[in-house]
Amino acid sequence: MMFVFNVAILLCGCAVLGLGIWVVVDFSSFTATLNATSLLFQYASYVVIVVGSITIVMSFIGCVGAWKKNKCLLVTFAVIHMIFLLAEIAAIVMAFAFTSDLDRLLSDGATKTIKEDYGVTGGVGSSVTVAWDFAQTTLKCCGYHNGNDYIGSYYDVIVTHAQPWPNSCCDLNAAGSYVDVTSCTGPIFNAAHSNSDQGCSTSLKNIVREYAVVIGGVTIGVMMVQLLAVVFACCIASSVA
Repeated sequence: MMFVFNVAILLCGCAVLGLGIWVVVDFSSFTATLNATSLLFQYASYVVIVVGSITIVMSFIGCVGAWKKNKCLLVTFAVIHMIFLLAEIAAIVMAFAFTSDLDRLLSDGATKTIKEDYGVTGGVGSSVTVAWDFAQTTLKCCGYHNGNDYIGSYYDVIVTHAQPWPNSCCDLNAAGSYVDVTSCTGPIFNAAHSNSDQGCSTSLKNIVREYAVVIGGVTIGVMMVQLLAVVFACCIASSVA
């Protein structure tokens, strides 16, 4: 059973790694298709490659260890999985214990990128701009707290729009484009077609609350699979003379 489990995970890891490599190699076509002009998408592909590589290595160790009944490999496999499991538990405990501190750190960091990097051409600025535009359009929100975050920002200084927030804080029309800028102007909290009164932090928290049961179930399921992998590996290792 452990061998079959690890083979399945190994194939998934190969698929993830292949996807990441494909994006890196053919990055120009992806950016053209998705209209992504920053390095954000490319950085994400590197993360995918790392995750796929780690998955392949861990699954390979488990497969070979189970097939050959190699005690050293099985123990290594169990230890690695146990480390990951303990790290996940520690991360969950810290997230609950330091919620206010974490929220403050995220708030400071996110607001800083809005004030200093959003709208800047090239480098980090382009990545930040694409990321915030994607978040604000997808979550129908504006800034980290609300549209006020853009007041006095680099973007607010360089644009001539009446509102300090970007078009990605506005609704999309039937054609999938942002509504005309003149329809997304006016005082904050009173702008027609604007999402400026809804911060992205609030939108994310609402999503987490809505799907808390699903997120918790998936998290527990993944941790149980890891625990079972450790148990199976230890059982097989103990049976090896």
